[in-house]
Amino acid sequence: GRLDTYEGLYDYMMVEAYPALGRDQIPLFPNVIREAKLMHDTEREIWAIAQIHRQPIRKGISGRWPTNDEVTVEVYIELVMGAKSMYYFTFDSTTRELMEHVKLLNREMRTIEHALIADAIPVRGKDFFGGRRALATLRPDKNGKVLLIGANTSTRTASKIRLPTGYRFDASLFEAAQFDDKYVTIPPMSRVVLRGSQLN
Repeated sequence: GRLDTYEGLYDYMMVEAYPALGRDQIPLFPNVIREAKLMHDTEREIWAIAQIHRQPIRKGISGRWPTNDEVTVEVYIELVMGAKSMYYFTFDSTTRELMEHVKLLNREMRTIEHALIADAIPVRGKDFFGGRRALATLRPDKNGKVLLIGANTSTRTASKIRLPTGYRFDASLFEAAQFDDKYVTIPPMSRVVLRGSQLN
């Protein structure tokens, strides 16, 4: 049946993009969430799914496990796009290493959960900004601070994102990030979280 038959009957919408691995698919994740918001009531929450199972062996796609970096970027690019909850899909199995990495990601999200569930602060009129491979969002945090949360889906090149004007960023959470007064550089297949404040 048509999806619009169920319009108004659900509390949230869960989106996925498979296969997440092979053929440079992770950069498609933002499009999936963007289209879901356009197709459905944007007031309803978007929940997202990250792949932590072995990739099925098919033509042109290797049957391998996702790397920790790939899972990290899957999660963060979906959070940047406005996903309010994450679900990890194990299919029929996963690895101890990936499960330990998921625990790490969950601890990170707990640390910044106030910002993740908040509405984005528009930058140049948009809830997210950046380029084709790397995107970022600006969110209010506790104690009057703000967080810039970004991810780079490229497997090959670092991406430089222009920081929003009117804010000063002074700390990089979780791991060191290269940034100055104007730009932050996100390495390939990586994420960044900067803490800052609005200038008076």
